[in-house]
Amino acid sequence: MTDIELTIKNPHLSSRSAKADFLVDSGAAYTIVPKKIVKELGLKPSFYREFILADGKKVKRVIGSAVVRYGNEEISSPVVLGEKK
Repeated sequence: MTDIELTIKNPHLSSRSAKADFLVDSGAAYTIVPKKIVKELGLKPSFYREFILADGKKVKRVIGSAVVRYGNEEISSPVVLGEKK
């Protein structure tokens, strides 16, 4: 397991950003942004996507947009907007 530090920005208000450690999953298609950061940055939902978990359970999650920065590289990306645990 590896953690990396990412900076997440609101794509419409680049002055709103947050740094956090994220767990790397080489098989993941989306970055999951914790609920606290979603709220802090004011990230907005765009659509829902259904996922199948490792145990076969299906879940629906909200997808939004964010700017993700790692080191000197930055890109706009769809992200899963985290929910309360």
